[in-house]
Amino acid sequence: MPQGVDEAIRRAVAKDPTARYATAGALLAAARGAAGSEVRPTAILSRDHSERTTVPDRSRGLFRRMGGRATAWLVSGIAVFVLAMVAAALFLLLGDEGPEVSDPIAVGTPPLRLDAGPKAVWVTSEKDGTLTRLDPGSGEVLSTRNLGEGVSGVAVGSKWTWVTNPDDGVLLRLEPHSGRVKEVPVPGEPGPIALGGNRVWLADLGGRGVSAVNAEGADLYRGGLPPQAPGLRLAWGDAGLWVAIADSGVVRRLDPGTLVAGEPIRVGRGPAGLTVAGGFVWIANSRDGTVAKVDPSLRSVVDKIEIDGHPGGIDAGTSSVWVADREHDAVSRIDLESGGVEGDPIQVGPEPGAVAVGGDAVWVANNGDGTVTRIEP
Repeated sequence: MPQGVDEAIRRAVAKDPTARYATAGALLAAARGAAGSEVRPTAILSRDHSERTTVPDRSRGLFRRMGGRATAWLVSGIAVFVLAMVAAALFLLLGDEGPEVSDPIAVGTPPLRLDAGPKAVWVTSEKDGTLTRLDPGSGEVLSTRNLGEGVSGVAVGSKWTWVTNPDDGVLLRLEPHSGRVKEVPVPGEPGPIALGGNRVWLADLGGRGVSAVNAEGADLYRGGLPPQAPGLRLAWGDAGLWVAIADSGVVRRLDPGTLVAGEPIRVGRGPAGLTVAGGFVWIANSRDGTVAKVDPSLRSVVDKIEIDGHPGGIDAGTSSVWVADREHDAVSRIDLESGGVEGDPIQVGPEPGAVAVGGDAVWVANNGDGTVTRIEP
């Protein structure tokens, strides 16, 4: 058997679970890459260490007629097929070790906010006034840029990255390739941010409502939109802007066409974050330890999921909702379809806050020490 394939099998059955391949796909990829390597004795599949995985004598004529290249391809194909069978058996017996959690990635002085896109993860440090770019695959810090003390919310769009600064009353539009920054003056103290409907939506920290900015023109469309209250959180989905009001324990939908806010939907005590996924609105209620699931068509809560602690930051991927619990320094995973909590809480850094899903990973801002944790499901 090719030497690289033999080594792939050795790693797959390693005693230390952390040394094994994370997925069966990773095991097969390693095997395919090694299939053309030198043939040597296969210790795992052969009791006799001197026995080689060679072709019996009666087949020599056939392989001589096939030629060296054809023979190599045939042997490689057989090796990969065998390894596929081994991989299936190994992962049935050994199981999946669960999500991979990175070591803390040092970013800056908390509080931190973040958002993730397919090409980069962006993290702001309010006190340092910085915007840090992380590699979505490894979590490596690629660059850090000073945008001025007080930077707050961050959102990643298809063309630009957007950052709010409530101290200066501006929205910053950054072009990732050129690095150019355009300042957009907006009324009040813009903090929380959401993107949708070709606009940038901003919540005022002082309770003066919501502002809408045209993304393409980078100019203010309308300010002072309802609801006008402090402690707003924003999320775009279901062709509308969803606004959570912490003090009232409700969410409202702002129609992007009429700019009229719908009737309040009571969701729980202290809604601290929300996201829209799977046809529902998911709201993390920090004061009663629940995640409320709202059906937009019914305008009502259809389920409440218990999260033991103080849930806050929340985001969703294609199959799961991820919510941070700052009391237990952990992140919980909720199945989008069933609404059930999956597995045990995943330990991250101290006082996790913002959560973002992107780049095939879940990213968590740890406000206890100014780090970011990367979770690979």
